[in-house]
Amino acid sequence: MRGMNINIKNIVIPVLILLFSLAAFSEEIPQKIAKSFFEAINKKEYRKAYDYLSLAAKDDVRYPDFAEKGRDVIRVDLVSIKIIDEDSKLIRTKVKANVVGRQDNQIFKALYGGKVDLKKENGTWKIITVDLEPLAQKAVNGKERKRILQIGTGR
Repeated sequence: MRGMNINIKNIVIPVLILLFSLAAFSEEIPQKIAKSFFEAINKKEYRKAYDYLSLAAKDDVRYPDFAEKGRDVIRVDLVSIKIIDEDSKLIRTKVKANVVGRQDNQIFKALYGGKVDLKKENGTWKIITVDLEPLAQKAVNGKERKRILQIGTGR
């Protein structure tokens, strides 16, 4: 067909941009939700953090218990989150987080690793699993303990 000169770059480049945009968007969903969940815990906004949980997760842990456990967390910082499996209704992620918390009247710092899984519920991504275990942990004492406790109480 004469007069119809199609440049393959005009087709391939927009398609590649679209594919990379979609990949970045899908990766952004669990990162944004996980970060928002942990930020709410950091701010002691336990109801907000609880609202990120799915209905099934809420059946497993009632809000008063969730908030009580949340009070033991002084600070949690998401180090990494990587999608390990996803489809249109389920995203499984591998997570690492630095945690400063209280346990048995002790203050500790720990690197936690595990998973945060999300499920689409009524058109919104919700957290169905937060399963983190300490990979490395140490007690905090002295001046650092006092500083951490002041930060944790907002003084």
